[in-house]
Amino acid sequence: MQGLFCQCSSTDCPLNNTVSMTAAFYDSHTGLQANMTDTLSIVAVGRRDTTLLNRGIDFNKVKLPMGYAQKTDTLLFR
Repeated sequence: MQGLFCQCSSTDCPLNNTVSMTAAFYDSHTGLQANMTDTLSIVAVGRRDTTLLNRGIDFNKVKLPMGYAQKTDTLLFR
């Protein structure tokens, strides 16, 4: 399973917009979009370990909020 992650930079995301990232999941062998068949949780490490997705199942993409205060976001997929 592979993931593709894209987000915008400060030059193309005005401050009055919500900054987010869409993560899509693909099968590494076929290259086709794949559904997550097992549970997945996503935690934003460093932001008080905020849970962004709790035990999601049967999806192929997810939209995640990004932080404003730090230069980078660290996400834990488990």
